[in-house]
Amino acid sequence: MGAFDDIDVAVGHHIAPGISLALSNHRSNGFMSKIVRFHGIPAHAAEAPWSGVDALSAAALGIQAVNAQREFFRDQDTVRVHGFISKGGEAMNVIADNVTMEYSVRANNIPAILDASRKFDRAMRSGAVATGCGAKIITMPGYLPVMPAGDTRAVEEAILAAAGSYEVAKHDPGIVMGGSTDFGEVSQILPLLQFNTGGYTNELHNKEMHPVDEYLAYVVTAKVFALTAYNLLKNNGAYARALMEQHEAVLTKESYIQYMEKHNRVETIPMEPVVME
Repeated sequence: MGAFDDIDVAVGHHIAPGISLALSNHRSNGFMSKIVRFHGIPAHAAEAPWSGVDALSAAALGIQAVNAQREFFRDQDTVRVHGFISKGGEAMNVIADNVTMEYSVRANNIPAILDASRKFDRAMRSGAVATGCGAKIITMPGYLPVMPAGDTRAVEEAILAAAGSYEVAKHDPGIVMGGSTDFGEVSQILPLLQFNTGGYTNELHNKEMHPVDEYLAYVVTAKVFALTAYNLLKNNGAYARALMEQHEAVLTKESYIQYMEKHNRVETIPMEPVVME
């Protein structure tokens, strides 16, 4: 779309319940989304189960095969593979013929995401092959990992200037967030400055979360944005130029598009049932 074609530096923000203000200059996981549909043959589960092909068993085997991979993911890649069965059958006395799983495969660098994705797909194939089910593995590339910025003075000074009586949390650059954000794509191409503000209670992505300090949540956040922009541009853009010079892009716009297109795919595994007449 070209929205960032003329942008040199990006500034991002995310709420963070439990703190007031903080620099957010650490890595995070990226991910791929998976939808897996197993197709079997229905049969009466008590009267003639041998006439069916159980898609739920295929899904269960696939999940166990994923679990068998976990110790082979490297610690430094912070791999996370998680999901749920969104459709598990129609009735307790019918062999399930259609089962759907939805999963995320995450890691903090692109090679590790691709490695975990291949292992996940292999595990799903094993469930299909072992049971004779057909399967469709749908892969959709999601957010990419966040790459930390090299020079954070512009946003750090803005946070301190806007904080007033609010406490500024200590930044730990060694943290790797297990979750993901769409700022990851930006950081792979452009230098990205990020910060967090609080003013909310409860946990992220929880329906009970709500603002309890609107000045911190809205006004202080806006001040940090404005002051960061000012700091980047003052002195003939000295901070912005330093940040751009230190940035080592992982992807270009063109290679990013190629990555997304290449990994947006569907694999179909044909059904090979072995059933008793």
